[in-house]
Amino acid sequence: MPPGESPAVFIHEDTDAAQYPLSPQKPRHHTARAIATATVVAIAEHSLDKLLTRDQLAYAVTAIENEDPGWVFSLFTNPDIQAIPTDHLPALFSHLRPMEVKAGQVLFRQGEPADYYYIIRRGRARASISNPIGGTAATVAELGVGDSFGGSSLLSGERHSATVSMLSDGLLMLLCPHDFNTLIKPPMVHRVAIDDFGTGYSSMGYLKLLPVHVIKIDRCFIQRLPNDSDDAAIVRAIIAMARQLHLEVTVEGVETQAQADFLKAEGSHRWQGHYYSQPLPAPEITPLLGRLFEANLAGSAV
Repeated sequence: MPPGESPAVFIHEDTDAAQYPLSPQKPRHHTARAIATATVVAIAEHSLDKLLTRDQLAYAVTAIENEDPGWVFSLFTNPDIQAIPTDHLPALFSHLRPMEVKAGQVLFRQGEPADYYYIIRRGRARASISNPIGGTAATVAELGVGDSFGGSSLLSGERHSATVSMLSDGLLMLLCPHDFNTLIKPPMVHRVAIDDFGTGYSSMGYLKLLPVHVIKIDRCFIQRLPNDSDDAAIVRAIIAMARQLHLEVTVEGVETQAQADFLKAEGSHRWQGHYYSQPLPAPEITPLLGRLFEANLAGSAV
């Protein structure tokens, strides 16, 4: 035992002590060391809080008796799965079909019709979109254990908007369209966004009264960014609050690159405004998307 440390307490598998957090206090009051090969479940506090409030944790603990605990807990942090009523979860697990995949395997291509709802159980995948005017495809997301894809196409009835391929060997869990429509689609179709957040009737009280998914920051807080310290403080506070509440943030009225850079650095999710384009007739939209695409590949903005 190193000098200055208190006597060791040994925790063995299949005991009551093994079912509780090793050191829940902050700052940590203990040092934990493995003295033999062990499996330890780690889960982010905000995810655990959401599980506890939805009574999903009991089902998750039951599920990991026959499953890899890392996969199960990653799955329960997926927003799609968190929205499913608890009594639908056994049916979801029973309808998932496993599929072994290889590195480099293309699961579906941009423009192909929707086929399945995919969840990654093991491995990593890449989502990419092609340049509208030709050239190199751009990576829009890298996906890992517990992440899902294919749902947006099944939800909208449109063709896939991206190509998804495997970055490594892995194992996917597939859900057919009928089961997706029965088990996952219903809670996904109701999404509430608060427009012009911070002004008029867009009160913070609605965050408690409504099942809000998105807040849109009003342009009046954006016009003087990043030079106005008051507006900058307000926008930072709104984005920080949204992050803690697991809400998406859309910013209205972005007009300059300085505003766009500030908002990206603060962690907002989407931006809209004349900085990206004035309103355009339909024939001019495809060339604009091509220019935006090339700028994205070059790491700059249009």
